[in-house]
Amino acid sequence: MIAYRDADLRDVVGNSERRFCIDAWLKSMKSSHAAGLIDAYQWYAVMIPQLDRIWARPGVRTMIAYNPETRPGDAAGLLGFICAEPDSAPPLVYYVSVKEAYRRMGIARGLFKAMGISPTKRFDYACKTAVLSYPSTLVEKVPLAKWNPVGARYDRDNRRNSER
Repeated sequence: MIAYRDADLRDVVGNSERRFCIDAWLKSMKSSHAAGLIDAYQWYAVMIPQLDRIWARPGVRTMIAYNPETRPGDAAGLLGFICAEPDSAPPLVYYVSVKEAYRRMGIARGLFKAMGISPTKRFDYACKTAVLSYPSTLVEKVPLAKWNPVGARYDRDNRRNSER
């Protein structure tokens, strides 16, 4: 059984959901060709505050896929997450991650549905990692999705003017 809910991203000791989202997002992005020019030794020091800024933006939500049979706070029960602005036009997906052992089980589709974003319609996505080049991944399953990392550099109130 899989359930979905808003993630707890508070920066407090022992917050397994925050740690899960940071680790999954930043470990995979660190080796991405699309990650930019950030020194590897400064990666976490630079990127964790960036994630905090994204999570604090109006309209940004992060949802967790989890096993409701595990006890609260147990990181083993966390299966994946999505961070997005579902009400932007088009919606902007910052990142989607599912633990490797749980991929191809519909969890990412469930995260999109819980976020209110239809994978069959147009949306932008901000981060691109190597997993997107594998057969039957995001690029093939959602052909209307557009990679738009520049859009993620601005909050939605300033995004349109910045892309010119």
